Amino acid sequence: MFILAKRNIIIPSPAPGVAPVVLKKDGFSTVPDWAAETAYFKALAADGKIVATDHRDKDIQAAAEKPVKTRRAKAEEKPAEPAAAE
Repeated sequence: MFILAKRNIIIPSPAPGVAPVVLKKDGFSTVPDWAAETAYFKALAADGKIVATDHRDKDIQAAAEKPVKTRRAKAEEKPAEPAAAE
């Protein structure tokens, strides 16, 4: 599968002895089928951090322009304000 990675990503291998897939930010790469079937890869694709493309320029340009979802912490998950020094 030919993909565009919008972040630096490492997809760990499911089996020992198989090298993980390393993707560079804004880089195109071909990933093996086992990597495309992992839950991590599917979550990255759903967030727009990985975009599957064809080898056509029109598809590549559309993939590069797609926005990436950012996940923000909920109010109760945010760290507390630091105490003022007295």
